Amino acid sequence: HDLEVAENGAQARDALQEYFHLVLLDLKLPDTDGITLLKEIKDRYPTTEVVIMTGYSTVKSAVEAIQLGAYDYMEKPFENLDALEAILERALSRALARRELRDDEELTRRKQVLKSVGFVAGEREKKQR
Repeated sequence: HDLEVAENGAQARDALQEYFHLVLLDLKLPDTDGITLLKEIKDRYPTTEVVIMTGYSTVKSAVEAIQLGAYDYMEKPFENLDALEAILERALSRALARRELRDDEELTRRKQVLKSVGFVAGEREKKQR
C-alpha cells in the first residue's frame, strides 16, 4: 500500500485528488480542522475509511466524528501501537470490502442498463430469431 503524508489541510486536499482506502486524520491541523476535512473526504469518497486521532479529545468531537462517518477516534499519544495497528488493519479491510461491493454494484447496474437496451452479448441474437 502507498503512503502519503500531508502536514496540513491544503496538502491533504491536494493528496485527496486521488482515492485512498484509508486516511489517518488529525483533528488539529494548522490551516483547518479535521472535522471539516472528514466531511469533505466522506462526501467525495464514501468508501474511504477515516480514523481520527487527536491530542485534544472531547466527547463532543468524538461523537461528531463518528456521526460523520469516522471509522474510529483515537487519543494521542498512542500508548499501544499494536492496538493502533489492529484498528488500521480493520479499517483498511473494511474500506477494501466496501470498495469491492461498490464496484460490483456499479458493474451490475451497468449490465442492467445495457441489457435494457439490448446490448448484452447474446441478447440481440435472441431477439432476431
